[in-house]
Amino acid sequence: MPASPTVRRRRLTAELCRLREVSGRTIDEIARDVGVSKSSLSRIENGIVVPRIPVLRGLLAVYGVTGEHAVWLEQLCRDAAKKGWWELAGSASMRDATRTLIGLEGEATRINQFSINVLTGLVQVRSYAHAVLKTALPNARKDEIETLVETRIRRQERLGDARLWVILAEELFLRPVGGASAMREQIEHLVELTDSFPRATVQVLGREGGEHPGMSGPFTVMGFDPSTDPEVVYVEGNLWDAVIEDADIVGAYRNNFEILQATALSPADSRARLLRYVKEYST
Repeated sequence: MPASPTVRRRRLTAELCRLREVSGRTIDEIARDVGVSKSSLSRIENGIVVPRIPVLRGLLAVYGVTGEHAVWLEQLCRDAAKKGWWELAGSASMRDATRTLIGLEGEATRINQFSINVLTGLVQVRSYAHAVLKTALPNARKDEIETLVETRIRRQERLGDARLWVILAEELFLRPVGGASAMREQIEHLVELTDSFPRATVQVLGREGGEHPGMSGPFTVMGFDPSTDPEVVYVEGNLWDAVIEDADIVGAYRNNFEILQATALSPADSRARLLRYVKEYST
């Protein structure tokens, strides 16, 4: 899958912020010397926009960056300005944070995901995805729903590349999303997932475990190589999504995931629990 412009943008932003900090100068001073507004430079450093090449060259001149380092940053800037496949083919109903999520997934080497009510899009089958999206977006056109479903299916092309660890609260299997047949197909897919992808692990967080640190909602922790790309957390809500990069908050979510791993059923016991639900939805 092509390199993700979202990850490239994060790398470019991080390096430009680092260069300014090393220079010891304020954002006002740099903006004045480069000939851009403070708000424009702030938007660049916050990753909201990608700088035009002339602006980037102005920044590099101020920071004294030359040679291979400058060439690398220019190429990073060009890559960051490209649109990802999900932006070219995505629906107008797709949230901005979801676009960012897909871009980050494109280069994540570790994806740890916890679901409490609805399965993550990375493991959804078409029938399940269609039922979820149709309910979540009641005013969306049929073609928009189909585009979003196709986007979810295409995201799954990454499954063979990243280390995927999915923890699923058992209560999400009690609601027959899309009907009994769709749920059976979905759960069978989860059972087959670890057979098809050795780097994928599925755990069920059994109801018998009682309260747990994931009760506030679903979340995804993504890690990257090289390790200079910091981990991020994606938090999904009913009407909003957010991508979190604050190191302390990311660390808290990482710790919560580790607790959930220890609390959930073992992968073997999880498989047995899933097969039990396959049987229930087959009757």
